[in-house]
Amino acid sequence: INYLPNKKSGDSLSAYHSKIIINTLLSAIQD
Repeated sequence: INYLPNKKSGDSLSAYHSKIIINTLLSAIQD
């Protein structure tokens, strides 16, 4: 699934994964 089908799709994907990692870490800290 391409939410942002453009030349920066790779950077957007990396940013998306970074957000998931950050959210996971924050959730772990809150627990």
